[in-house]
Order: sequence, then C-alpha cells, then structure tokens
Amino acid sequence: MFINSVFIGSGVLSIGDSIFYNSINLATITIPNTVTLIDQYAFYGCRHLKAIILPNNITLSSHN
Repeated sequence: MFINSVFIGSGVLSIGDSIFYNSINLATITIPNTVTLIDQYAFYGCRHLKAIILPNNITLSSHN
C-alpha cells in the first residue's frame, strides 16, 4: 500500500523531524492553520512530492 496524499487534521500543532522520511510516493500534503512549525527533514526523500499546501503562519525549523 502506497500513500500518495496526506491531509493533516486541525488540532495538529507541528510536523516532526523526519516524519515523512523517504515517503517516496507522497505527492501532496495539506497542512492546516493550526500547524505553526515544521521540523527539519520532515519531507526528506519525498521524491514525488509535487505540492505542499501551507498556512500563512508557518515557521520552518532549520538547525545549523
């Protein structure tokens, strides 16, 4: 079974580090306004990812 689309429900506050790591068939993801943080490498290795629908209030985490 391959997941190619994800809709994250309201109430989720953050997208964790490497949560979709190597989800190679993931093509689209919709993120609600309740999400305010996306950790680093959340979508690392998602080679077929075509669209991420983001809210305006998002902060992207980056670690130096």
